[in-house]
Amino acid sequence: MSEITWPSELDQPYSLDYTNPFVQSLLALGVQVYISDDSLSTVTCVNDGSAGTSADITNNEQGTDLGNYRVGFDTSGLTAQEQADLDANPYQLFQTQEDVLDEHYLNLNGVDQYCDLTSKIVLPAGFDCSVRLIFKLTSSATSRNVFGNVGNNNSIFRIHNSGLNKALIKPESGIAHYLDYTTPLVVDDWYDFTLTKIAGVWDIIDTATQASVLTAPSAVDDTDMRIEQLFRRQTKEYFEGGCLLIQATSDSGVNTLYSFSQTTGTTVTDLYGSGNDATIVGGATFERVIDKQVFTEGDYSTITAFKDAQKNFNGNAEYLISTNKAESVTFDGTGIISLVGNDLVDFKGQGQSITGTLTLSQEVYCNNLILDSIISTSGNVTINNCEVSNATD
Repeated sequence: MSEITWPSELDQPYSLDYTNPFVQSLLALGVQVYISDDSLSTVTCVNDGSAGTSADITNNEQGTDLGNYRVGFDTSGLTAQEQADLDANPYQLFQTQEDVLDEHYLNLNGVDQYCDLTSKIVLPAGFDCSVRLIFKLTSSATSRNVFGNVGNNNSIFRIHNSGLNKALIKPESGIAHYLDYTTPLVVDDWYDFTLTKIAGVWDIIDTATQASVLTAPSAVDDTDMRIEQLFRRQTKEYFEGGCLLIQATSDSGVNTLYSFSQTTGTTVTDLYGSGNDATIVGGATFERVIDKQVFTEGDYSTITAFKDAQKNFNGNAEYLISTNKAESVTFDGTGIISLVGNDLVDFKGQGQSITGTLTLSQEVYCNNLILDSIISTSGNVTINNCEVSNATD
């Protein structure tokens, strides 16, 4: 059995670990995974972020009651051994904070990079459907397509049309629905949006909140959407940015999921097991979602100098959010802290005076380093190849 994953380790908002073979098996079986962290008052379907009910968990509850946390999913399609493993360790299905450190996305240049599909995905008329997309734009260039058809100018989803405040949805009807965002997109910000068609009306929603991000949805246009390639239409208007995930589903039974969190290769497998894999064309590369920013040797005489150095590093004060392997580390303001190969988690030193040396050494990951009002008098803060997040004074 795999190492036990605890609810406190989970990344939020909750998401599935698509690299986990149990997740891949459950997806292929069409299983929904539900979680509650408030004793069933609120239940979330982790597959798509939609709301669930308490019965979604209690009818297929896994594991033991861990405080306010409850989780449920149907394991009847798995072997007896697989069922036992998941019941003993159900939270292994979820992405943890540590997983986020190794999460990658497909980086596309907006010029000649895209993905071919083994076969066309048809989201047919007469059925509700959705296409989930986790993405960021790296340019304000217009006409950036998430997907398109090959044989005609229809079946287009352009996340960024004529400006960062506009999207274009054009199904097989050939009717172009130009829709306005409530809040314009921001270059280099990550978004988790879902394109939906419900009762023939197209909308774009925030996956986490399930609220529309548009000022108004489309008119009724209940026609096919046919996805033949990702990140361009025909041979033009390439997507420029990063994509972590694309998931297409329909009440007709269509289920396709591409997770781009890999480090090598030119094939992205459909995790629903249909064999409709995506082939990367043009040399698009995989990059880390969280770029590990590293201080490579630095001896700072004051905390202020340390913070200033961090702020000036690559022009960004946001740094790696690390794992929480260590339960806690305390520092009383005297002596030396020098950790190698460990995690310094939620280190807090408000109002204390460093009279010794605080040394953060090779492969020490600092999560939520809080240095409020620390006065460095006779000691220094020494940084050596240390990945740090959000240090403040």
